Amino acid sequence: MPKVDDDYASPIPKTPNKQMRETTHSPTRLGISEPHFLVIDYLHDVLSTNYPENRTFCNFLHYFRLDDEKIGMSFDISYFKGFNPPYRLSFYDSDEFDGRIPTMVINIISSSTYNDDLGLTAQICQKLGIPIYVLFSGYLPDPAIVKAPFLKIIYLDDGNYHIADLSEVCCIEGKGYISYKKLIDIRPDILPFKFGIMELQGKYRKNHKDYPTYRLVLIDREKRRIIKTRAEICQMEAEKQIKEAEKNASKKIEKKKKEMEKEKGRISEKLRKAEKMLEEKEKEAEKERNRADGAMRRAEKAEKELKRLKKSN
Repeated sequence: MPKVDDDYASPIPKTPNKQMRETTHSPTRLGISEPHFLVIDYLHDVLSTNYPENRTFCNFLHYFRLDDEKIGMSFDISYFKGFNPPYRLSFYDSDEFDGRIPTMVINIISSSTYNDDLGLTAQICQKLGIPIYVLFSGYLPDPAIVKAPFLKIIYLDDGNYHIADLSEVCCIEGKGYISYKKLIDIRPDILPFKFGIMELQGKYRKNHKDYPTYRLVLIDREKRRIIKTRAEICQMEAEKQIKEAEKNASKKIEKKKKEMEKEKGRISEKLRKAEKMLEEKEKEAEKERNRADGAMRRAEKAEKELKRLKKSN
C-alpha cells in the first residue's frame, strides 16, 4: 500500500501568478544529463507504444489557464488519457482543447530543478487539478531529500491530494523477479499500471566516483509484468517468430522423418517380398535341375540297356 500523507491536502499557499509565469518554465530543464534523458526517453517510448489511444508528450511546453491568466509549464512527460489528436503540436495550449489537463505528468528530478519540482510545480499541478504528479530521481547521489532511488507521487483521490513515497527497488535489470510488494498502486480507475523502481546495470559518474542508476518502470496490472518499449516488443516478437519457425521446422523435419521411415518400411517390405520370390524361384529352378538330371540319368540308363540288348541279340 502506498504511504499517504494527508497533510499535503491542506490549503495551498497563494502564489502570485507573476511568480508562476516566471518560474514554471525554467531554462534549467533545457540541459539534462544522460541518465536523466534516458529515463524520459524510456517512459515516453513505453507510454506512446503501449497506449496509442492516449497522447504522451516528452519535454513539452504546456499553457494552462489559471485564475484567468495563462501560464506556461514544462514537464518531462505528460500523459493525456482518452486524448490523441491526429496531428503534431509545437506546444500544448489547453485553451484550444476546452481546458483539458493532463491525466499524469512526470518530472525527472535534477540537481537544478528539484526545488521547483517539489515546491512550486507541485502547487500549480494541484491548483490546475492534474490528477497525478510523479517525481522521480534515478541517479542523484545528493541531496538527501531526493537521493536516488526516490519516487514521490502526488495524486488526487476522493477530492483530496495525497502523497505516495517509494525508495526501494522492485527489480534489477537483467533479472526476471519482481517484488510486487514494493510498488506504488494508485488510481486503478484511470491508470492501467502500477509504479516501481528498477536498479540498472549502468552507473552514474560524478567527481570520479560511480553511483547506481535507477529507472521508473510501469507494471501492467493484469499481466503483472513490466510494460515493454517498442524495441523490446519487436525483439520479443522476433524471438517468438524464430521459436515458431524453429518449431515449424522441427515439425516438418519430424514429419519428413516419419515419411522416410514409412518409405523405408515399404521398400524393406518390397525387398523382403522380392527376396522371398527369388528364393522360391531358386527352389523351382533347383527342382527343374533335379528333374533334368533325373531325366538325363534315365536316358543314359535306357541307352545302356538298349546297347546291351543289341549285343545280346
